Amino acid sequence: MLYPQNADEIEIFITTRREGLLTKIGHDLRLRVAPSSFLIDEKQFSGTILVDDIEILGALVRGVVEPMSAGDRAKISKTMHKSVFDQKRYPSITFSGVFGADICLDLDIRRQKGSISLKHNKGKWIGSLDHRQFGIPQVKALLGTLKVNPILEIIVGLKA
Repeated sequence: MLYPQNADEIEIFITTRREGLLTKIGHDLRLRVAPSSFLIDEKQFSGTILVDDIEILGALVRGVVEPMSAGDRAKISKTMHKSVFDQKRYPSITFSGVFGADICLDLDIRRQKGSISLKHNKGKWIGSLDHRQFGIPQVKALLGTLKVNPILEIIVGLKA
C-alpha cells in the first residue's frame, strides 16, 4: 500500500448533499481541499488546511461533477467561508492520523476536536463526518425548506 510523502501527492474531496422539500433547486456539491502543510513520518501524518483553499469543483449530478454558474459558485463560497467555517475567527483546520488499512483522522475545526474513521477502498480512504460535532450549524435556505445534510462524505487519496 502506497502512502503520500508530501502535500503535493494527496487529494481530499468533500461531498455535500442537500435535503428538504426544495432539493430540486439546490446543488449537491463536490469540494476539493488542498492541505497547505502536510507532514509525514513513517505512517503518521499531520497537516493544516486553510479554509480559503477549499475549492468548489461543481455540482454533483448523478455522480458526475458538472460546472456551476459563477453566481452560484460565488454565493455558495461566501456562505461556506462566512457562515459555515467562520473564516475570520477560524481560518484553518488541523488534522492528524496514521495511514493504514483504515485511518482514524483527528480534526480540529472551529477549535472543536473530533475524530472520524476512514476505510480503505480501492486506493482511497473514505468516510463520513457530521459537521455538527464541530459546532458548525446546518446551512438552511428558503425558511428551512432547503438544507445541507450535516453528514459529509470525505475522500482522501493519492493523486494519479
